[in-house]
Amino acid sequence: MRFSLDKIRVERKPVEDHKLVLTLPHLPPSTNHLYANVPGKGRVNTSNYNDWIKQAGFLLNVQRPGRMTGRVDVLITVEDNHPQRDIDNILKPTLDLIVKIGVIADDNARHIRSVSAQWSDRISGMEIQIERAA
Repeated sequence: MRFSLDKIRVERKPVEDHKLVLTLPHLPPSTNHLYANVPGKGRVNTSNYNDWIKQAGFLLNVQRPGRMTGRVDVLITVEDNHPQRDIDNILKPTLDLIVKIGVIADDNARHIRSVSAQWSDRISGMEIQIERAA
């Protein structure tokens, strides 16, 4: 099944609450597998990364998240059944995804004040908590 975020226009209303929780049933590709060097084009997204962005973006849009305005803190909780995986390689694609679908404006220091990640045996897939920074 193919999904495309390019054909979906989603208008996000600002979130009234101070916290937004999103879930995904599967993890992104490792940061080591997001890009490929293509002669004449430079670094481009791999097809695996593009597929994950489309599928995960669709699954997050179904949850109808609003838009978090202002500065935020992000906590990413990941299922603890990947003993060889580096948790920091999950951060970049996840942050890029929530920017792409419009949940936050950007992933630079003006918008994201802190990012943390943790393993948990209480969830399946991953959970993304976005909270207004104090």
